[in-house]
Amino acid sequence: VTNGKKALKIYEKWKPDIIVLDIMIPEMSGYMVLKEIRLNFADKKTAIIMSTSISRKESVMDCVNLGIQGYIVKPFKANEIPVKILESYGLVEPEKASAAKELYQKLAEKLNGYKSEK
Repeated sequence: VTNGKKALKIYEKWKPDIIVLDIMIPEMSGYMVLKEIRLNFADKKTAIIMSTSISRKESVMDCVNLGIQGYIVKPFKANEIPVKILESYGLVEPEKASAAKELYQKLAEKLNGYKSEK
């Protein structure tokens, strides 16, 4: 989504298992979205991974104190995202994360095989 208010509306509608959330988004910061989810919706189960260019210790600790499962500092490599998501998801849903990791590895192997054939 393109802003924090939309992110919160989508969260309310879908109740996703995992959210990757940028801190610096318009209309409502990612930090405020995180705070709404954790405090007002009392949702401690959704794995939330913050993705941001902010690397100040205070910003990270504010998010940790609200119960994030991961923090990715930009810039990052595209292949870091699925690994970080699966690691973070494993903190709240170990069995589902393990199954997702196996599927991801199989897909990655097939994709790599496809690339090497060309």
